[in-house]
Amino acid sequence: MSHIVLEEVTNLEILKFAYKAHSESWSGLLSSEQYIDRELQLRSQSKQLQTDTSPYGLFLYILRDLQIPSENETDNIVTTGEVLIRKSWRIDGDDVENLKIVNSGVIGNVFTLKNHRGKGYATQLFHKLNELLDEKLGKDGYSFLYSEVGTYYEKFGFKNFNIKTHTISIKDYKIDDEHLSNTEPLKLHKYKDLINYQKDKLEKSFLQKAKTLPKDESIISLIPNVDIYDWINEKDQLISTKLFPNSKVDNYGILDLKTKNHFIWLHDFSSKKLYIIKSFINEESNDIESLKNLVYGTIKEAQLYGIEKIHFWDTSIGQTLKYHDLIIEWFKTEFNDSNISLFEEIDSIPAIRMNDGKSGLKIHWENNEKWSWY
Repeated sequence: MSHIVLEEVTNLEILKFAYKAHSESWSGLLSSEQYIDRELQLRSQSKQLQTDTSPYGLFLYILRDLQIPSENETDNIVTTGEVLIRKSWRIDGDDVENLKIVNSGVIGNVFTLKNHRGKGYATQLFHKLNELLDEKLGKDGYSFLYSEVGTYYEKFGFKNFNIKTHTISIKDYKIDDEHLSNTEPLKLHKYKDLINYQKDKLEKSFLQKAKTLPKDESIISLIPNVDIYDWINEKDQLISTKLFPNSKVDNYGILDLKTKNHFIWLHDFSSKKLYIIKSFINEESNDIESLKNLVYGTIKEAQLYGIEKIHFWDTSIGQTLKYHDLIIEWFKTEFNDSNISLFEEIDSIPAIRMNDGKSGLKIHWENNEKWSWY
């Protein structure tokens, strides 16, 4: 269909048009104007989103139908989508000594304008995005997304990775400050060294797991980078500043000073949940006391802003089955049954597409936590 074209957007007015459309679904408690302002501010200021080093950064694409009469530059825009391209690790089972740095792109904000729904435009968008990303990401790269429409994206080559979630209601939970004596909060732009430590530890774990890979399988992971967390924190701060001008968010995670174990979180004021977007725990000792203190600190942060629940992806509470089960058992004993929901279905299902056509059944997706999300 030569009349259906995909365009990258750099024009400010078209960016505003797209973000105004997105605000219908994703503005949360922000007004449409506040949402547009936040997105434009992040695009201009967050290092993670900059596009000056090819092929990395945030790219907004629009789909035009040139057969639609158009009096201005937005009349024939039918669908939008954004892609954030970053660096990832990959090891293939037939070459386990070779840690590759590859390109990965997470797709988000796929939105068909109301007047154009039900006409197959989203299908056209994905066919064209797949072609584009095959070229931009390279043969060893991959793209991923978080589906709110079940298995819809499987027809475009994406394989779903179902993850369970855990939610704890903490509205009336009482915290003993003694639990927090060896912890400190993480501040905006102030924990780069901690992320470098996290990256080194996760790379070693990644290499260790690769040693037992079958020859026809691969292991992948987004590479931790302080710019990723800064961007998420900056988004968090912008939202809180607009909603609560006199009490903006000041803490973005919590660190155990003895172990360097840490949580990084995101405040969601719409759902009244504090999301743990990254949990870094040294599991070698099978001692969960440090994790308990981090949870206590997370609860205190949530209560400070009237947030009623803390939310974990299952991938954030233990890389080994033994440690994972220890945490689940502690959740069960620490919190009443009425205050905890374990192993719930995730709202947005992670899905992945390998550029080389490798089946998702042959992929081990490491560190697939909410920090990877877009």
